[in-house]
Amino acid sequence: QSTLLAAIKTRGATGSKNKTTKRDKDPKKDKKQQEAEKVKELVSLLTPLLKEVEPDRFDKAIKIISNYGARHGMDKLNSKLREKYGTDLNSFHSKVQGTKQRKAKNNKKPHFDADKTRLKLAQFLSKHDPSRMDLLLEEFMRIGEDSGYESLNNYLYQTYGEHLEAVSQNTVVMSELHSIELSQDIEQMLNSFYAKYDPMILATDQVRKIFDYAKRNGVEALDINLKKKYNESLTEFMDRELAIRKELVAFYKKFDESKIHTQLENIISWTMINGRDALNMNLRKKYKQDLDSDSRTAMADIVKF
Repeated sequence: QSTLLAAIKTRGATGSKNKTTKRDKDPKKDKKQQEAEKVKELVSLLTPLLKEVEPDRFDKAIKIISNYGARHGMDKLNSKLREKYGTDLNSFHSKVQGTKQRKAKNNKKPHFDADKTRLKLAQFLSKHDPSRMDLLLEEFMRIGEDSGYESLNNYLYQTYGEHLEAVSQNTVVMSELHSIELSQDIEQMLNSFYAKYDPMILATDQVRKIFDYAKRNGVEALDINLKKKYNESLTEFMDRELAIRKELVAFYKKFDESKIHTQLENIISWTMINGRDALNMNLRKKYKQDLDSDSRTAMADIVKF
């Protein structure tokens, strides 16, 4: 009898162990669940894009493309989207956010303080365009009065590569960017930042929450968190964007000035996502020159000398 009881206990223990092992072995189920979650995320990201580019085949396209993305990853998915539709999730959602922001801004009453703006413009033009200051001062004041301070500031930024604040304050202190117009620049930059580093956030309301965090705690606090997670802070990202902007304004003034007024913002957004090297490659294809051509020529002259 004792031998029989021992055998039953052994068999029971073995059966229990086998059950545990079987329950623990669930990698296929886990993988399917993870893939299903990725598909769900991708469906929300792909829906507005595919409704625009595949309205007649939307149901079929969303199923095929979201499953492809879940299996092969975002890089390959974006590559296929660019190949087929000429855009990808990063560029599309960045464009959508930009459109939303422009609509929101258009619905707001333009903010304009004539006295302060006139003083800032005088300082700005004495640096950037002193020979035409008298003429341009009144012209730019009319733009500000008609369209608001922010529109004027954006126009100056596109044309000269600097905001009014960059001159009137000498340097912009990032922790103090809480005025209306600069806060809106921060929100726009956050959209560009996440278009590069974490585009899925653009499909949610997270950017607004992050922007609110920056307003409450200051950009320096946000910078610390972004630097830890992405190895680049928003301030560093904005500095790179400003440097690219200045280089492009100088380049297009020399080779294709119409681009400054028609496509500059789109080219800058694309460059911040794809990188300066990719931009230079495209410039060389079209103009046989790039942002570094002058410095290479100067270096060649030095070596020759």
